[in-house]
Amino acid sequence: MNKLIYTFALILIVSYLAPASYAGEIPRNLIANDIHSDAHPSNARIHDATHHFEVYIRNFDLSDLIIEVPKGIKIDAEKNIDITNQLNQRIESKVSINDQKITLSFLQSIPAGTTLSIKLGNVTTSNSQAENWLYHISAKIAKSNNEIPLGVREIKTYR
Repeated sequence: MNKLIYTFALILIVSYLAPASYAGEIPRNLIANDIHSDAHPSNARIHDATHHFEVYIRNFDLSDLIIEVPKGIKIDAEKNIDITNQLNQRIESKVSINDQKITLSFLQSIPAGTTLSIKLGNVTTSNSQAENWLYHISAKIAKSNNEIPLGVREIKTYR
């Protein structure tokens, strides 16, 4: 009976300590880190502000970046998205919009070790109140079709 209890305890401990990567899941922090996010200007009454965030790409090359725009935000994304790297070099991408989801398909995959600066221009908000706007960001790793959540970027506007 003791052997059965010890075996069961060992199985529980091993299954608890096994990392998620063994199950085929890639932890978010292995792909990207949030560096900075802000609104320029941050006054909620300004209707042509720029919402800006930076993402450091770790360990994997990216083929796509997906941005879920919060409800209450309107962006003419096809004309007003600027993407640069840490050397301030423009990154070319194909922009597609589906409701509140913007997909940036990079013409060349973004190599690991790159910091992306994404500027969403001419942002219009539905009200002039102070808000914390939450942009959900996900990505596709190059040569893979899986969409991996990278987290949420918070943009604060003030009154």
